[in-house]
Amino acid sequence: MLMTSSVFGYVSENSRQGSEEVFSTSRPETSRENPELQPVSRSLVQEIASDPLAMLKDGLGSTIALANKGGNAVGRMNYDAFGNLRFPDKPGHGIAPCREFDLDDILDRLDGGRSFGFDFDAWHYGRHWGKALTPYLYTGRRIDAFSNLYNNRNRMLNPRVGRFLSRDPISFEGGLNLYGYCNNNPIRYTDPEGKQATLVIPMALITAVVGLHYTNNYMKTPAGQTVISDFKAYINQAIQNIELTFVGVAAAWDGYVQFARRRAQSDPYSLPQVNPGKECDDGKCKPCPKDGEEWEHTHEDGTTNRHKIVYFQDPITCECYPTRIHLP
Repeated sequence: MLMTSSVFGYVSENSRQGSEEVFSTSRPETSRENPELQPVSRSLVQEIASDPLAMLKDGLGSTIALANKGGNAVGRMNYDAFGNLRFPDKPGHGIAPCREFDLDDILDRLDGGRSFGFDFDAWHYGRHWGKALTPYLYTGRRIDAFSNLYNNRNRMLNPRVGRFLSRDPISFEGGLNLYGYCNNNPIRYTDPEGKQATLVIPMALITAVVGLHYTNNYMKTPAGQTVISDFKAYINQAIQNIELTFVGVAAAWDGYVQFARRRAQSDPYSLPQVNPGKECDDGKCKPCPKDGEEWEHTHEDGTTNRHKIVYFQDPITCECYPTRIHLP
């Protein structure tokens, strides 16, 4: 296999599909002896042929993370409004993990699809190796690692100034600013073709419609029918559990009401709920009536408890509520 060095790593000349370049994590055997190939940012690249990395996107279509076949994040990245890469300011992240044995380890983990352990930080690897893992970053456009310009098909975008390098191909029909990007509002608009700013919301709606279409087709397959059947069984079981819960709560409440009635019938006296009103001069609540007398209650097991009915007053409404309490 003929391997040629590129800005982003090694490109397989006989793995091209049309005009798209296929990036591979495999390295020539001579890379160990060539000191120019030691930096990770020029040798670690994505393997498409056998173990591809999944590019996770945000609403603008920008790559925000890459995951291996085991579902583990290999690298994470973030951007400002115009596509400049941004990363959390964490201790030690300014030093690139580019030693030779680090490179061998990361390649081995990529091939095996294994996790990276607790010491691995995807932000750290994304900061130094993100452009090597994939060149397709902000809004899914390809970045040139040498100039840090994005190839938006018809024009090159300079994220540092938030402008295109060349004039608008449709001249002033696209607006008075011939070099402006997305009407200077890259949060609401996107322009991956370099020709016309497009609202992000319609693109999200189109993506949702397409997703619903493929989901509907999948649900018609035997595997989809199994998913639907399992989901219905789960919902039915959840409904039964809720019904049983309500039945249990109702039974417990009914038992408490019956117990309260029996206890009230066994009490020697009861006090009414009253509202003494408020004082005319200061508006404070008048005191509740006098509490009831104490009495003793003997249980079936021979134990005796002392009880008393006292009033508790609501300081706002002045309502006095009689409450049966246990005495020490």
